[in-house]
Amino acid sequence: MNKLNIVVVGGGTAGWMSALALLKLKKNTLATLTVIESKRIGTVGVGEATIPTIKAFHQALGIDEQEFILATNATYKLGIQFENWGPSPYIHPFGEYGKSIAGVAFHQVLKHHANDSLSHNIDDYSLPIALCKLNKFSPKKTYKEHGFAYAYHLDAKKYAAFLQQQCQALGATHINETVSDVNHHANGHIQSLTLSNGATITGDLFIDCTGFKSLLLSHQKDVIFENWQHWLPNDTAIPFATPTKNTADIRPYTRAIAHDYGWRWEIPLTSRTGNGYIFSSQYLDEEQARKNILHEFPELKPEDLRSSITFKTGKYSHNWKNNVVAIGLSAGFLEPLESTSIYLIQAAIMNLVELLPETISTTQSKPLRQQVEFNLRMNREWETVRDFLILHYKCANLSGSPFWDYCKNMDIPATLAKKITLYKNSGTILENIDEIFLQPSWLAVFNGQNVESTGTNIRIKALPQEKVADAMRQLHQSIQTDAQQTPDYSVTLLQTQNNLK
Repeated sequence: MNKLNIVVVGGGTAGWMSALALLKLKKNTLATLTVIESKRIGTVGVGEATIPTIKAFHQALGIDEQEFILATNATYKLGIQFENWGPSPYIHPFGEYGKSIAGVAFHQVLKHHANDSLSHNIDDYSLPIALCKLNKFSPKKTYKEHGFAYAYHLDAKKYAAFLQQQCQALGATHINETVSDVNHHANGHIQSLTLSNGATITGDLFIDCTGFKSLLLSHQKDVIFENWQHWLPNDTAIPFATPTKNTADIRPYTRAIAHDYGWRWEIPLTSRTGNGYIFSSQYLDEEQARKNILHEFPELKPEDLRSSITFKTGKYSHNWKNNVVAIGLSAGFLEPLESTSIYLIQAAIMNLVELLPETISTTQSKPLRQQVEFNLRMNREWETVRDFLILHYKCANLSGSPFWDYCKNMDIPATLAKKITLYKNSGTILENIDEIFLQPSWLAVFNGQNVESTGTNIRIKALPQEKVADAMRQLHQSIQTDAQQTPDYSVTLLQTQNNLK
């Protein structure tokens, strides 16, 4: 049986994550794996905040957590704090709110039994939120009753270098050249790549990790870009860094702070704090955006601000076409409001690993069944994240600026409108099993941005009131006790750094 020759075009996070996963998980299917990455072409280098799925990815690939943290200046992350999006700051936690009672969602029970509980605020029934507010966390601490996950903040360029080192140790070929020409068969499959040094690279499958250029996928016939700018109008980001003074200043969450023309991120690493100012050029020009940043951060100089990154929100109609699979920015882009950039890379990789056939014919015009399934799955992934991001803008408690007035009044996808209407009318959150953002995530935004539900679950009245109230009081007390007994986050970071030295 012939094994596959796979060529990854482009490095960065997407390219080296793809390469390492294929080398580790599909080694018996591979004949060769080649990564073409020119050091003359820079990477975007953002996507430095993650969600908990990255831990499962690392575990599948056998990546040691301590080695990863040391190599990438990583810190732990329990959620995202949204500021100015609602009546007061709120946290989207990586964990559940309370526990369902007799099959009734906890948020519905709390609303009905509010007078019997210690707190009316649902945030007080979330352990990760309690830890964030107290600035406490330790990955070594076990929480018997309150399952939740954590993620990381990381230096994206160092993460790519860390992955590259592991790939080359496993035999990946790295070619430091640019692609000057793409040569196709008559049926649209790629036959070979011509490099800037004149060399020709052939392959069975080409993975496009060329970023916004989408060098391979965008030129495939019948592949179109689906523009979602009318729902997510931001199109420019200005990244910059501020110093991390000491570990006591580091918080176990990302900050997303809304401003009159968009929002900005704040991602704490041990070496620095990564920041980015995201806005819509339709409502704010770049010169004024830079002035706004310097006004908010008077310690910075104009040269401290990096070149702007411009983008179009949306995705390509096919992420796998003929013998080209796009992963990362070459497949589409959604702004990092919920830290999903690396997740979408991971989702594409793991679907490809699962569906990758043992042989690929470049003479066949009919799509493979695996290819069709891959595109269906990735379409769902992109659209699920898209709807969740739009929710933040549509339901934000901001007005008075043209940008936010537009967001408040814009039409939204029917899939999102259905979820919002159902929640408002019944308190029910519609979710599918394959969605990355489940009930707690939607509840965090609904509650934090003051989207109220009027209906109640009819089963609540049948629940024994005293037992329910007692269970809620015990749960509240258990969360507060566990949070108080957790080490300070600064202590955890210092211990981690000392253990790695």
